[in-house]
Amino acid sequence: MKIEQSDDDNKKEYCNVQLHMIQDKKKVSETSVSDREVAIENAKEGIAKSTEEIAALREGISELDKMVLETTEQRKNENEDFKEKMASDTAAWLFTDHSFFS
Repeated sequence: MKIEQSDDDNKKEYCNVQLHMIQDKKKVSETSVSDREVAIENAKEGIAKSTEEIAALREGISELDKMVLETTEQRKNENEDFKEKMASDTAAWLFTDHSFFS
């Protein structure tokens, strides 16, 4: 009977040690899952923020593209006006009496 009691005591101690080890592993796993859930949530927030920033940058690029097109058109018109003025000035100079320069 004493041997059986001793065996039972040893088994109980072994079971208690195993139970504590399993509880420790469970805590680590729960912490790990919780940390990962937080990381996932942070990543989702980061993705949402980046998506908004990308949309804003695309809108800005679109506005810049419009401004470049408008400015290019304006420069083309100014260049045409300049060419016309130069041609007119040259024609006027060619048909002007330059005898007063002599």
